[in-house]
Amino acid sequence: MRLPVAARRSGVVWFLPLLFAFGSLHSVDALATHSGYAVSDIASSSYVIYVLCPLLAGYAAFASRGWARFHAPLRTSRSGLRVALNAWGSLAFGGVIVVVSTVVLSAWVVPRDRMTWLVLLLDAATVFACVLFGLAAAWALPVVVAAPVVALVTFVWICYLPATGSEFLHYLTPTLTGCCAQSVQPSGVAARSILLIASTVALGVIVMLSPQHWSRRPRWIVGATVLLVLGTAFGLAATSVKLSDEHLLLTTVEPRTGALTCGRTEGVEVCVWPEGKAQAAVIADVAADMNTSLDAWGFPEITEAGNGSQAGERVMVESTPSISSATVGYSLAQGYVRLHLACAQGGRQVIDPRVAFLAMGAGGATANDLAGEFSPDEIAVASGWLERADEGSATSDWFFDERDAGQCRSSR
Repeated sequence: MRLPVAARRSGVVWFLPLLFAFGSLHSVDALATHSGYAVSDIASSSYVIYVLCPLLAGYAAFASRGWARFHAPLRTSRSGLRVALNAWGSLAFGGVIVVVSTVVLSAWVVPRDRMTWLVLLLDAATVFACVLFGLAAAWALPVVVAAPVVALVTFVWICYLPATGSEFLHYLTPTLTGCCAQSVQPSGVAARSILLIASTVALGVIVMLSPQHWSRRPRWIVGATVLLVLGTAFGLAATSVKLSDEHLLLTTVEPRTGALTCGRTEGVEVCVWPEGKAQAAVIADVAADMNTSLDAWGFPEITEAGNGSQAGERVMVESTPSISSATVGYSLAQGYVRLHLACAQGGRQVIDPRVAFLAMGAGGATANDLAGEFSPDEIAVASGWLERADEGSATSDWFFDERDAGQCRSSR
């Protein structure tokens, strides 16, 4: 069968454009949440696969209606693989192109680094496996049963597993849970697990359909083979996760690798990731302004600020392209408190009033700016101490209260 005829009969010429439009509309919110970190933006846009993959898998099974009958599988003397490639190859490869294009356009980034390409590879492998799973299910089940079943199974795989409280199950799904804040990247264990599942399913279906006269085998054998392929895929992935040395988390991420861009301005060394380079000067300026207040209160000044992992005296701060000076002040206040009171007893009851105190007293924020971040009581405590900030050591004694932060001070 020629490709144009196959594409027309399979419905690709109308289904894929509709799929692209639906995926783009579903991802329109991502346009307003760009972080500048390409891996993060691509991973966020990749969440569209939880809608597109079940649709593709279900349609792949449904598109077989002209070839596989309700009561019996496809009857042909050719191999099932050849029939599948001729009739539905455009759906399998076209689906991959549509989904990857939707993700890239929604993220509005040009993939340049290895991690960004890895996320796109995971998306492509997932889509390809879902389409082949849909085609295989149409050989094993009546089409009216296969279409909803494969759509439901792929939806559970992509959406339900990440919603569970099991760290282990999170590593068996193509949804990169919690990916990716500036300081993290996709977990290598999770990526390997996803590729194992997708490649094993794809390879298993290809091998299953390759023999001549495959379709003349009873349905129960076809169904058992499909289940065997799925079991093998998830078994290999589960074994890979179990044998890894990585500590499993509900977020399938690991610390980000790569070099920080560092520079010293106004006595403050600022180290940021490449996408935050334009904000380095803003961070240095805000930190220098904060140091004026910190010095007046007798607090340790900020000498290092930036991204990456906690190291030495570095105050952690966000540096996305859309961040403002007010947000930098609040972020520096958070980082300062975490640096000096990381092991304080009392949790947020101790931490939050002090963050609000620094953000308003040294970071340029107002009580209204922080209303959505802290409770009125916490803001009231911070405001009360701001009024007493001229009392010298009293403010410092409260901020570094021995009952709350003594362990931190003794460990530094």
